[in-house]
Amino acid sequence: MYMEQPDGFKVPGKDDWVMKLMKSIYGMKQASHIWNLTFNKAIESLGFKCLPCEWCVYLRHSRSGTVIFVIHVDDIISTSTSPAENQRFKQQLQGLWEISDLGPVKHALGISVSRNTDNHTITLSQQQFIDRIMEQFSQSSAHPTTVPMATGIQLQ
Repeated sequence: MYMEQPDGFKVPGKDDWVMKLMKSIYGMKQASHIWNLTFNKAIESLGFKCLPCEWCVYLRHSRSGTVIFVIHVDDIISTSTSPAENQRFKQQLQGLWEISDLGPVKHALGISVSRNTDNHTITLSQQQFIDRIMEQFSQSSAHPTTVPMATGIQLQ
């Protein structure tokens, strides 16, 4: 990738020269690909394997436990066989990059996540996404129905 010399960095007498970039710059078409290669190499060095059926899911089995994480762009959701193993994974990431730990997932990719620790359940909801689509297509005042067909029909 080549670019024009930015203001303040022009070499006198070579104003019309271009520079060959040796690294990716945020916003370039190639930046996401280069980030993915960099991330994958670093994660594999920590013992993770990418699932062949889903390239955004990584898995690591070790003596101390198992960690599974999902990545989307630069967001990661992880789970493990123990809180200590998950903490170790976060510390390993902090050793590689500056990260922000937002705690337990509440919202990801348009899906709301809520936990009931007493019942040991996790509930996923796309209500906000559905409401946004309803509003976008002017269907907010449409009458809801549980089944998209006439009620009371006897099928044989």
